[in-house]
Amino acid sequence: NYNTQSLLSPSMAAWQGPALYAYNNAQFTQHDLKNICSIGLSSKLTDSAATGRFGLGFNAVYHFTDVPSFVSGEHVVFFD
Repeated sequence: NYNTQSLLSPSMAAWQGPALYAYNNAQFTQHDLKNICSIGLSSKLTDSAATGRFGLGFNAVYHFTDVPSFVSGEHVVFFD
């Protein structure tokens, strides 16, 4: 069992479990946030240097979790 005392909502208890945490000191720009929330509508197809151009970007997190989330600057994002 995992602690559920500090969750944002009691309904999140079902997803409480082991976690993978990664950190870097960069923040998403507003453009980045718009694109990451528009899954399947890639704007990277013409940018040969873009990470994720060939489908190996953020969508890869779905191999590890059903509810990916991240914190960037003042944004806390949960994908459900």
